[in-house]
Amino acid sequence: MFVLLDFGWTIAVRAALAFGVSLVLSLIFGAPLINYLHRHQHNGQPIREDGPQSHLQTKKGTPTMGGLLILGTSILSVLLFCNLKYHFVWVCLLILIMYGATGFVDDYWKVKKQTSNAMTARMKLFFQFLTALVAASIITSATPRGINTVLALPSVKNIVVLFFILGIPLIFISAVMLKTALNKGKRFLFAAIMLPMMLFVLIMGLVIAYKATHLGQNFDFWSMLKEDHLNLTYLRRMVLNLSWLYIPFAVVVISGASNAVNLSDGLDGLASGLLIMAFAFFGVVAYFCSLNHAVDFNLFYIPRSGEVAVVCAALVGSCLGFLYFNKPKARVFMGDTGSLALGAVLGAIAIMTKSEIILAVVGGVFVAETLSVMIQVLYFKKTGKRFFKMAPIHHHFEQLGWSEKKVVFSFWLTALFLVGLGILLLF
Repeated sequence: MFVLLDFGWTIAVRAALAFGVSLVLSLIFGAPLINYLHRHQHNGQPIREDGPQSHLQTKKGTPTMGGLLILGTSILSVLLFCNLKYHFVWVCLLILIMYGATGFVDDYWKVKKQTSNAMTARMKLFFQFLTALVAASIITSATPRGINTVLALPSVKNIVVLFFILGIPLIFISAVMLKTALNKGKRFLFAAIMLPMMLFVLIMGLVIAYKATHLGQNFDFWSMLKEDHLNLTYLRRMVLNLSWLYIPFAVVVISGASNAVNLSDGLDGLASGLLIMAFAFFGVVAYFCSLNHAVDFNLFYIPRSGEVAVVCAALVGSCLGFLYFNKPKARVFMGDTGSLALGAVLGAIAIMTKSEIILAVVGGVFVAETLSVMIQVLYFKKTGKRFFKMAPIHHHFEQLGWSEKKVVFSFWLTALFLVGLGILLLF
């Protein structure tokens, strides 16, 4: 094992040390870095003129590029406590550096030109997709044959439980929103809200019907929840082999996660708090995937994935230390330097642990932020009107009169709930 500080420590010990070191380093170097950024960014990060008007006063002059603190401290911890022989560690480092560099260039030109738009979207996507393609190819080749191109789906039993916990309330809420929308003439809501819900119900029905057929017995819905009525070998996660389509899919996951986190970085402490929960969740998943008896936890056995748990621990510590300076009222913004890199590595870790679908659940707030922008753009092009008062959706709640702290804490609580759903679906 090649670890710079090698004292025969277990993965759990090294993860704890990576967390502690990155946290302490973030707290130590946070203030000096902020002072340095203040000296070189006289006007701070440019604030969107079409954003909430309150931000023009409360956030003016705040420096950006705070992601340098997260990336610097986490990378150092990874180099100190991870086994550097393994591909997954270097893929994480590659993504953090390349996406971080792309974000840094974008932040630099934003500050220099005092504009909220620096690099073009096509230019950023080019670098994102190129890096993601290299990363996805390495991950696929380093993953055991037989599962390296499969997409893991939640077990039938967990889907049934999720249907009761989440599906029925969502359908009820969607029906209420649809009725309100139709009364106001917003028929576009049908496609935006009801169709996904209908698709969810359809998939549920097909899965349950297949389960009943597979067992060759009369369908008893409630018995689906009782383990003694199920074929335990079939409780293992269902998989869909994407074959040659898996790498393009992985590229979309990595780049999509990167941009989703970037869109969420609009309020003090929002993105960093959400990332702490997401990285903590996937750190636990990565650790269990490295165990020889991972299948007992309904997970794939993926050798060497334990090192990813150490990476996640380092990132949690760095994000937590950064949150100390980024909490309302923020002394520094994460900027594209941090959000693009952290979102991309989150997507890559989900691919390494074969938890791509779970990422959409645990990162549900990131998904909602992205969908709100897409819906806003499509609706505006179709009708010339805005669907939300402002997008991303965290600004919509601000426009409704919510305070910034209320929005942030509400989104954090939502993310915590989604982590619980992720545990339910996965384990």
